[in-house]
Amino acid sequence: MGFLDEAKDKLHEAKEKIEDLLDGHEDQADAAVDKAADTVDDKTGGEHTEQIDAVADKAHDAVDALGGDDAPAAPAAPAAPAAPAAPPAAPPA
Repeated sequence: MGFLDEAKDKLHEAKEKIEDLLDGHEDQADAAVDKAADTVDDKTGGEHTEQIDAVADKAHDAVDALGGDDAPAAPAAPAAPAAPAAPPAAPPA
């Protein structure tokens, strides 16, 4: 098993563990995200409110995605890039 396979397996195990921990505690996790965002916003003097709110929104989305069976599925991984096209044929001499 290669390094990436092992990493993928560990991430899958971590995701399952997080899902188990969140089960029934989504409201507490959302409250913790809000509290952390408010604390960071206060510490930065409101200079980065938009960025902090954007990160908090993504964290809420993650809690929703991991927290329950009725949550939307995580977005699919992006498709692999297409192979480069063959170079054009040389013109006749």
